[in-house]
Amino acid sequence: MTSIKDAVVLVTGGSRGLGKALVEELYARGAGKVYATARDPRTVTHPEAVPLALLVLATLSFLALPVQNVITRHMEAEADWVALETSRDPGSATGLFRRFTTVALADPEPPTWSYVLVESHPTIVQRIAMAEAWKRRAGR
Repeated sequence: MTSIKDAVVLVTGGSRGLGKALVEELYARGAGKVYATARDPRTVTHPEAVPLALLVLATLSFLALPVQNVITRHMEAEADWVALETSRDPGSATGLFRRFTTVALADPEPPTWSYVLVESHPTIVQRIAMAEAWKRRAGR
């Protein structure tokens, strides 16, 4: 006989009838986590049961992070460039970016995994390089 204690279980149709009874019985027998599917996730009424839609949404959100961060970093780089075009002062921009490392405790060169999954802005090193590139392009 398979042990249910601390098991992770998926129950389809867990909002009513046999599926709802199965969810209740699984928890009564010590299941660790029960994911329940239903046409309407709001109908999964057991307080500990997690609608499968929530798990899928959380997983998809996590998987979308790298794409979201690429888009956001691009927009932030564009904003930095526009600020350089407007202020025409790469020295001040470089000073500001360097202060980010002490004031905001930004890592100048975060690990690749952190950059891909967490960082929504260009790194400090990239931002300083952009200011230097703007300076060369402007002939200053």
